[in-house]
Amino acid sequence: MRVDAQPDIENAAFEVLLAAVHPLLSDPLVGESLAAVLVTFKADRLVKLRRQIEQLLNLFERQDVEGRKSQIEKLESLSSSLPAPSSEEQLAVILGLQSWDLADGGLRSRADEILRSMSGRTEPAFIRDALGERQVPAAWELGHALAALDGKNARLEKALLSVFTLNPAALVGYLNGLVDAGDGDAFDDFLDSTRAPQSMLGDSCESALRCRVARSPLPLISPSRANTS
Repeated sequence: MRVDAQPDIENAAFEVLLAAVHPLLSDPLVGESLAAVLVTFKADRLVKLRRQIEQLLNLFERQDVEGRKSQIEKLESLSSSLPAPSSEEQLAVILGLQSWDLADGGLRSRADEILRSMSGRTEPAFIRDALGERQVPAAWELGHALAALDGKNARLEKALLSVFTLNPAALVGYLNGLVDAGDGDAFDDFLDSTRAPQSMLGDSCESALRCRVARSPLPLISPSRANTS
């Protein structure tokens, strides 16, 4: 499968194996054989496998279902048999998770923990690599974690603005992180500045703003702004 001459066939086979983790990993007949193949994954496929393990572990830890203990043991065993992930790999894993994939606040905490160990996290190249190529489910959490760790940072803000069109939630999360850190005017100050993209004030940012509101009880814009028109 890993050396198939036709990438489409190889990718399809990979997706089938990945989908089999949930129903078959704890199966006494095929579980060990499946695990033996899974541990050979490399690069992006290994990231997808780690993400699948994260999602399933959190699913079983929150639900009391038949076979739960066995599933958790098999998933933890598979995880421990994989090569130790770098900080970059850990970040790639969580960036593909949704907030509901982990327990309350878990994704935000993981982002904080991983980013704390990474140097150069406010550099434009780091932001481009993380957010500049595709839409990222955990963009809000990444932005929030950057604000929590580095505070108000003009260089970081500029980098987040450069990927705003693709991942607007990252900038929204960053501003929300500044609010949570005590800068209650962070949103208003930014929106009143010339730095704010025009689209942030219109419908094109609606999904990101909804994303932000869903994660925090704090108002997106101060009552004084909301009451002026």
